Amino acid sequence: MFRLFKIKSQWLGLFNQLIKFGLVGLSNALVDFGLYWLLTRTLSFGQQQYLLMNAVAFLVANLNSFIWNRYWTFSTGGNFFNFKGYGRFLSLSLIYLVFIEIGLWWLVAKVGWWDLLAKAVLLAVGTLFYFTAAKSWVFKESKIKNQKS
Repeated sequence: MFRLFKIKSQWLGLFNQLIKFGLVGLSNALVDFGLYWLLTRTLSFGQQQYLLMNAVAFLVANLNSFIWNRYWTFSTGGNFFNFKGYGRFLSLSLIYLVFIEIGLWWLVAKVGWWDLLAKAVLLAVGTLFYFTAAKSWVFKESKIKNQKS
């Protein structure tokens, strides 16, 4: 019975983290999409350079994501401005960015989709992979505890 409770508790904890990750992702998407829209719709060269504008917006939003995921979603604690682990997070994010850039290029240039729709679909598709990799590699509790000492 206690084992069942422990398993149920672990699933609830995972679900709680997934919800928090989703909320952080939503705020991150607002930063990402807002900046992307601003760059591609107000700069004269922004629409033609949508892949570069996407990378800039993504990387700015990435810092927002790291801070909220480290201190709220995965509760790794420590000083708020301590960026230990950001290298891992940035590495994962750059892999994710390559996926998005290739997909964005293909969906916009080859398939003819609207850039904002393509960006939204790609972010939605990659979110579960990103959560799994962030939880198991970037914010893994034993790695964070070792970094604290």
